Amino acid sequence: MNFNTIITRLDISKTMSKLLEFLQNLSPTHLATTNQTLEYLVTTKFLAIKFNRNQQDKKIFITSSNLAFVDNSNTCYSSYGFCFSLYSRLIYYKAIKGTIVTISSTKAKLLALSITTKDFIWWMRLFQNIQFNLEEEPTIYCNNL
Repeated sequence: MNFNTIITRLDISKTMSKLLEFLQNLSPTHLATTNQTLEYLVTTKFLAIKFNRNQQDKKIFITSSNLAFVDNSNTCYSSYGFCFSLYSRLIYYKAIKGTIVTISSTKAKLLALSITTKDFIWWMRLFQNIQFNLEEEPTIYCNNL
């Protein structure tokens, strides 16, 4: 179920991830959240992302990287995330729970940036193989100078 959510409905992936943590021991709150999520899915099933080549933004392909430094005080792990937008519409994103303890926010940011860069290179190769010209210099934005 979680795989289908990640592939087809990015908007509820965080909710599903949290609900699946409590799959063995659901409380009434979890059941209410599950029902609310199902109602949301039913009411939004005919919505779609529309791409418009005649956009106002100058950038065609935008890549952003971010992290939450030591957001889990029990394990001292950081969380990382990145997203890719094409014609101002989200086409891919990933949120990662870290498994490495970093001793500085700078090292954590570099780790997040390197994780983002791997997927960024994949997208650049895909665009090259399908002969999609971005007509711009590819850039990765992050929350640091």
